[in-house]
Amino acid sequence: MSHANSQTPDSRAFDHKPLPFYVGAIADTVVGVGLVSFAEAIAPMILPDHASILGIAVSSVLRFLGLFLLVFALDTVVVARSSGALGRFRSWIVAANWATVAAAVLVLGLWHGSLSLLGIAAVTAIALAVGVFASLQQRAI
Repeated sequence: MSHANSQTPDSRAFDHKPLPFYVGAIADTVVGVGLVSFAEAIAPMILPDHASILGIAVSSVLRFLGLFLLVFALDTVVVARSSGALGRFRSWIVAANWATVAAAVLVLGLWHGSLSLLGIAAVTAIALAVGVFASLQQRAI
């Protein structure tokens, strides 16, 4: 009996390729809920000397980012579960994650003086985590 024939139907049914996408979606959900729920408390800890960004309250910007992450997490799960034409958008999820890493580097490079030490650590941690997720997702495509 060959190795392919020795697999049970259940073991073949589980596709490991979407797993990095699901883990990324869980992380996006956790961060998104945190930003939406605690934006008022987080804002002064990250940008202590700034109440607004381009006239918009920092807490509102953080809340918007949290909502965006929740929508992105849902989109990631839908795309990861799809095998047809929609499944081809996995590369877009990866590209969006790499764009997030680039944006974090840009924020650190341009506005590190405005961020608190906690803000710098948070942006750095997010960039590193998203970079790991993007790398794992890219390998899974």
